[in-house]
Amino acid sequence: MYRSRLVLVTSLVLLGLAAATALTLFPSYVALQIATSSEEGADVALEEDRTNAFALERSQFLIRELRPVLAVTSSAASAVEAALAAKPAGVRITRVIYMGGEDEGRVTFVGAASRDQVSAYKDALTNSGLYTSVSVPVGALVGSEGGGFSIVFSGTF
Repeated sequence: MYRSRLVLVTSLVLLGLAAATALTLFPSYVALQIATSSEEGADVALEEDRTNAFALERSQFLIRELRPVLAVTSSAASAVEAALAAKPAGVRITRVIYMGGEDEGRVTFVGAASRDQVSAYKDALTNSGLYTSVSVPVGALVGSEGGGFSIVFSGTF
């Protein structure tokens, strides 16, 4: 009889100690999870910065290497180069399409950027005075294209 009471009391005391230990360690666990999630966010931002830096470095390398060829070929190359120079940070261009015409040439940039970055890029190209028209689909300006955009500019090049 006393033996079963002793086992019951001992198990209840040990159960209480386990609960107290869990309650003591819980704030440390929460702090560790918060720190881990903020480090993951910093890692994502750092990786994005590395990707942007690599893309910028690659673009500059291509422009530097192809400058002699581009300078000889046409003024369209200088129009594309000026448009790339006006590109705000964070805008990623994945494709460039050039369509020459007798009177006017047309260049289309396709890429990814936020709505504000696309709007800033359009304003920079419009204010440069190098292009007769600059247009962006409404979907890219309102952000309904999921970060994708295309921008078309025309001029006598």
